[in-house]
Amino acid sequence: MSKSEFFEVVLKEILATSFATQEERFSYLSAIGKVSGSLEYTEGRMNFVFSVDNSDIALNIMNTLKIDFPTEFELLLPKTKNNKGSGSKFCTVSVPKMFTLEVLEDLGIMLFKDGVPQAIVNTVPSLAYKDQKNAKAYLMGLFVAGGSIFVPSLESSDVKKDGYHFEFSVNSEDYADSIMALLKMFGINAKKSERSQNFLIYLKDKDEILSILGIMGIVEGVAQLKSIINERQTANIINRTSICEAANLDKTFVASSKHLVAIGIIEETVGLETLSKELYETAQARMSAQTASLSELAEMLGVSKSCLNHRLRKILEIAGELGNIE
Repeated sequence: MSKSEFFEVVLKEILATSFATQEERFSYLSAIGKVSGSLEYTEGRMNFVFSVDNSDIALNIMNTLKIDFPTEFELLLPKTKNNKGSGSKFCTVSVPKMFTLEVLEDLGIMLFKDGVPQAIVNTVPSLAYKDQKNAKAYLMGLFVAGGSIFVPSLESSDVKKDGYHFEFSVNSEDYADSIMALLKMFGINAKKSERSQNFLIYLKDKDEILSILGIMGIVEGVAQLKSIINERQTANIINRTSICEAANLDKTFVASSKHLVAIGIIEETVGLETLSKELYETAQARMSAQTASLSELAEMLGVSKSCLNHRLRKILEIAGELGNIE
């Protein structure tokens, strides 16, 4: 399975999730809004706009909003971000002016005092901490808006170059730190790095990636990732075994060749019958079982491996006295 295919498996499962409570829905939308939302002012109107790069995500946002906000949302598929004529195309979901402040307050994206907006919240909102299900929904929203997941292909033998990787991408370091704190509540110790103007919260340990998928309730994704990990581990074991077996076969071949050359020199010069009974039997056994390992040859002769080694060294010494042999 390729990286893009696995990402789609996780995304599809999230988009198919039905949240049981309003708080879960708000937690989910809060994360998406924090990562992909912006305030737009047109003709004196202020609208909160979700901008995403996937039409399925845009439709999911709109349908989720409609459950709790009885209004129509403007959906544009696609729209060029910032209304520029070139660049990446985005799909947008616009919240009507009359509901914008309500949405911002309910989703915990903006702080209000006596109904008056005060400041944008730059951390994970308290709503996500109220219940474990809310936290789970929040992480799912983070993945939808700014998440990525990569898994190594079975064809690649270089895990370091093409390894396991899970990340959330956000545009604020304070926000990144608060996400790491949320993950730590679940026992997940994420790392942070900076890329361009964004901050990445990432995991590279396959077990922690399995854990975060499990926390988010990605059942099919967890099953498929476990399968990928198991298949890769099996493939690596087979590869290592094959390499070891090949190396052992090479050693056996080299040793056998030296023995056969020595036996040939003795036979051509003085004859094998000049050897002692034990050495003669050993020479005959080696010629009849040219690819056998020393252990196999010792078992055939009914002697110890140490005894066999002694006999073969003696044969090599005799051949060395009779002719050139390395």
